[in-house]
Amino acid sequence: MTSGGGGWGHPFDRPAARVQEDVLDDLVSLASVLTDYGVVLDPQTLEVDEVETAKLHKDRRAETSRLSLCSIASLQRERSLSK
Repeated sequence: MTSGGGGWGHPFDRPAARVQEDVLDDLVSLASVLTDYGVVLDPQTLEVDEVETAKLHKDRRAETSRLSLCSIASLQRERSLSK
């Protein structure tokens, strides 16, 4: 087994139940689940907190959208200055 693979798609798109299985199989740490996959697990039971996970995903999507819009605006500004 190797680690550090690029995977397929955005980690936040991985189903929470699959991420939970990875933790139970000792493939992913509890800390990594939150930061890398955006899944909130109860540290005692390792059950998925669906409400908090959904909030985290919503906040991350909003932040990603905001950053994307800023990047587009910046690129447009750079293009207009270079003309």
